[in-house]
Amino acid sequence: MRRIRKKRSWHAICVVILHPFPSKDTAMIRMNPVVTIAFVLVIVGALNWGLVGFFAFDLVAAIFGDMTIAARIVYALVGLSALCVLAWRFSPRSHADVVSSPRA
Repeated sequence: MRRIRKKRSWHAICVVILHPFPSKDTAMIRMNPVVTIAFVLVIVGALNWGLVGFFAFDLVAAIFGDMTIAARIVYALVGLSALCVLAWRFSPRSHADVVSSPRA
């Protein structure tokens, strides 16, 4: 496999989200399962904040109750996930995680 240089942008992450089955022209990111779960939780949290901002509807509170223990655990997990994704994104090792997809 040939390594490619990664620009300091979110382009490679967006490629993985928008194109889960990479073609021969796209880049692929290798993420460990913890970072993958954290990334999904960050997306869920961002969607929840979008609902709060646009429609004044808190989905987490609607599912788990207003500031119950379960809702607080979900909010805490989303916050910890954001820190995990930030640490992964700005770690020196993350720049080597982008590899070209295998050629068929």
